[in-house]
Amino acid sequence: MTRPPPPVDCTGTRIVFPPALSLSSVVKLIDGKDTNLGNSPTDLLISAWIRRTPKRVYIYGTIKISENDRGLTVFDPPDDTTFRQDFEHVLYDAGECEVQSHQIQSRFLGLRLDATGYLGATQEGDDRYALQVVDALEVDSEGNTQPIAKARCRLGGSGDDKGKAYCDRIWFNKIRVTLRPERVDCGSVSVWGGKQLVFPLFHRSGDDEIGGSSRIIELTGPDGLGGGTRVERGEDGVARLRGTVAVTEMEGDRTAFSRRFTKTLLEPADLPDHCEVGSVGAASDYESRVIHAVRDHDWTLYPTTGKVRALECRTDSKGGETGRTGCEISFGAFEVPLQRKP
Repeated sequence: MTRPPPPVDCTGTRIVFPPALSLSSVVKLIDGKDTNLGNSPTDLLISAWIRRTPKRVYIYGTIKISENDRGLTVFDPPDDTTFRQDFEHVLYDAGECEVQSHQIQSRFLGLRLDATGYLGATQEGDDRYALQVVDALEVDSEGNTQPIAKARCRLGGSGDDKGKAYCDRIWFNKIRVTLRPERVDCGSVSVWGGKQLVFPLFHRSGDDEIGGSSRIIELTGPDGLGGGTRVERGEDGVARLRGTVAVTEMEGDRTAFSRRFTKTLLEPADLPDHCEVGSVGAASDYESRVIHAVRDHDWTLYPTTGKVRALECRTDSKGGETGRTGCEISFGAFEVPLQRKP
């Protein structure tokens, strides 16, 4: 007679060693007049954040490899060539339990490299631009455990650096996860929206030159007709955040750029087996920002309210704007209603 498996213990704290992440995400050129990092100092910046659903702990973030002759900051990207990768990874899956809390903080890993692009010991010949491992501190200056242990990256090559500046693997430190039994009533769940890069915007009307004119940035619903971004439930049971970013010149020929975006917030695997996303989701506040005439060619952080925590955009550049305008949106928490499966 086969004995039933012992009941799963959904109490207490677990120490988890997350698997490494192999990166295959698209590398985008988000700044610079060309794709050559040149002989300037090179910055590698890995920024990571943690978000939690009832069943899972995720890590998501960005990797930026930049030609930079200025100080390295998080919200003041460099003027020159910058390559960017985005990633998201499941650090822990609670299985038959729910995640009550996790003990790990966000991590900002910044490293200034010299003009040769070396990460460590001096290398010669073709090895100069080989994949190299960058180690991070397990705890920060305040003693908080950080999720990223190390990353393996390549900081360009000789000549054109397109396809030669990227990271292909990230390793993580251990984390502590506190569990609890699955909820009986589905209720609702608060989900952190995280970050969404909307880049590049597509040219819609007028010429492709803002030229320092006054302009307006709008963050609207997916149809672009007004209202805020929306959380919608798809036929596959996935809750997605959908919206549109638009930049419009307020004078002259009213040059306009826009692009829709979709971001996954909750998948069926994030929820207890007997629950699913309800039919009605939440909406963010409508965002509109007027930029008065200024020749500002950098990525710029704008004040926001409500569920939009930060809005960082590049709306003008030296020369034509096609392929060079866009925004990164940082969302707060959305309350998503759940319902019992029929």
